[in-house]
Amino acid sequence: MCAPPTPQFRGKTPPKFWGSLPTPQFRGKPPQNFMCAPPQKKDLSKSVAARQKLEAQLTENNIVKEELELLDDTNAVFKLMGPVLVRQDMEEARATVAKRLAYITGEIKRYEQQMQEMEQKAEQRREALARLQQDLQRAQGKG
Repeated sequence: MCAPPTPQFRGKTPPKFWGSLPTPQFRGKPPQNFMCAPPQKKDLSKSVAARQKLEAQLTENNIVKEELELLDDTNAVFKLMGPVLVRQDMEEARATVAKRLAYITGEIKRYEQQMQEMEQKAEQRREALARLQQDLQRAQGKG
């Protein structure tokens, strides 16, 4: 848990006008981690970048699937394993591509859900901040 930042003063005591500010009356206790919001923009941008990478992989694998569908069983298919090309069975190649497509699609859905959750948390924080600001304005107006 992180603590709210402590103000830095040039002198040893805080300014005198601080004592005259009204204390806001909150409807409820503000969340403990309100000031400790994780760097959500970084997390969101990482998720967006990962999703874009997965989209590119999905496109590539769809092209491979289309190419494999054009071939018949007499054609040779090779798989790159390190520096060596190894002959692969056509059905095995098709199954591998189908599994890869299913995995990539699942990962894209997972990232989309993760991004939605991040956006919901950000919206909740904005709403909580707006409520706190309203409470503070009401308290200042009464004082």
